[in-house]
Amino acid sequence: MKLELESNLYDEDWNVELDVEAEIKQQKQEREVRAEVKVISPDFSGAKLWFNLAVVSGQAAGADSRDVETKGNVSYQNEYHTGFRLKTDTKEVTEAWAQAVWTPKGQDEIYWLRGDKNQKTVSLGSTMPFNFSGIKGLQSFEAQVGTAEGFEGIKGQPVIVRGGYECELNDDTTHGMHYKLGKDIEVWNKNEHKLDSNWTFGFQQRFNSAKLQGSESPYDIGFSMTYKL
Repeated sequence: MKLELESNLYDEDWNVELDVEAEIKQQKQEREVRAEVKVISPDFSGAKLWFNLAVVSGQAAGADSRDVETKGNVSYQNEYHTGFRLKTDTKEVTEAWAQAVWTPKGQDEIYWLRGDKNQKTVSLGSTMPFNFSGIKGLQSFEAQVGTAEGFEGIKGQPVIVRGGYECELNDDTTHGMHYKLGKDIEVWNKNEHKLDSNWTFGFQQRFNSAKLQGSESPYDIGFSMTYKL
């Protein structure tokens, strides 16, 4: 059984909403209740604030749990953004990161800098469009540096590089390729082609160098057929 409640607590210059969701699984003797307050500020000379605070109370396998989540974002001129996210189980911080993002006006580009306390990493990345021989798409790059001892990346250095792209080859065919270069190398791609207005054929493959010395194959290949009414 699932129940949802939404209420607008304040709606003048500031907007404040309350969302409550409750889900009970009687057979499994599980329950979860999530109450979240969402705040949106008015425009202060180009600056705007978003802030969310949620409390999640649950019960599973006879044990009670309570998590507190909070996240916020400040945007200036819809171009410069700073944000954070914190999560705690009331005993320790289980998730904590902050980021700064730049989205240049009039351009489909994104640049970001992010620091993650729990993963002990700092990341710098970007997303931008490309046009190669008439094929248009989006490409992304990110370099991640580990700040804790024991973080292994490229050739033993504390650096991991991620990247990839997604594009439309034509009106019926999409293609995407992504990679991760670190202690190991991972490469995967996904392709879809519309056969007609209902049927879509998909093809995916993935390579993981970490499996080269094991019993599992480093190659993973899959096919799919999707029918849409």
